[in-house]
Amino acid sequence: MLALKPRSKSVPFTYKNYRYLKEGAEWPAGQPGQWAGPEVGEPVNEKQETFSIEQTMNDVDPDTFNNASVSNVHNQEQDHGNFLELIILLSKYDVVLNEHLNKVMRKSQKNHDNDSKGRGNLVTFLSHYTIDNIITIISNLIKSTITKKVNEANMFSVLLDTTQDVSVMDQCSIVLRFVTDGMINERLISVKSCTDSTGKGMMNLLQNALEMVGLNIRHCIGNSTDGAANMRGTYNGFTSWLSVVTPEQVHVWCYSHVLNLVISDTTKSPITVANFFSLIHSCAVFF
Repeated sequence: MLALKPRSKSVPFTYKNYRYLKEGAEWPAGQPGQWAGPEVGEPVNEKQETFSIEQTMNDVDPDTFNNASVSNVHNQEQDHGNFLELIILLSKYDVVLNEHLNKVMRKSQKNHDNDSKGRGNLVTFLSHYTIDNIITIISNLIKSTITKKVNEANMFSVLLDTTQDVSVMDQCSIVLRFVTDGMINERLISVKSCTDSTGKGMMNLLQNALEMVGLNIRHCIGNSTDGAANMRGTYNGFTSWLSVVTPEQVHVWCYSHVLNLVISDTTKSPITVANFFSLIHSCAVFF
């Protein structure tokens, strides 16, 4: 295997180009751009190879995992599950992934022929456990970077709202807004399942989410929500509970929600438009 460098946009990273340089030939004159693929004579760099494989794996939806064996990937008549089928497809256009897949299949077939139990020391990056762990690690790294930036700003505001998923379960998105180096930043830090939509419940949900990423809720100087009673209520709303912890924080009624209310009220006037949106709403509730 040869080491990889960042791929050039002007020179395609094709198998033909890869083989061309692997055999020791120089890049032909007159070709646009500068080759940024594997360099001839470079030592093997397993970290870069592994990173390239992980990048490709993480582009595949984790929900496509299925029980499948790597040893019989070459069998085109067998259903390998959505995930492995997508990996096989991507390997036709990615040299590093193609060679990794072939190497894994050879080792897996060898273990299978020797009646070896388990996977041993074979690292395939094709297990849903491995991919789940990689995604979790990436998530933790992203959150730690966001936490570092927010702590540098020393103050932040929070935006949160809920929406229902396909299982009709409320999911709360928590976004932080802060300023660093004169630039306004908005970062999603968490999506939490909301089982208590009361003002105090939303407050506890936010506090737990901030504690999990290592942020102090007392540094919150403002919040933006919709105009629902559980959010803007004077006594038991989310804003009033947040003010108990951070008395100086300011509430802003989200302008997107205000605009949505204006449009909703406007569309109720024409009868045909009102009937149309009523039908759409009924269909959404039914399905």
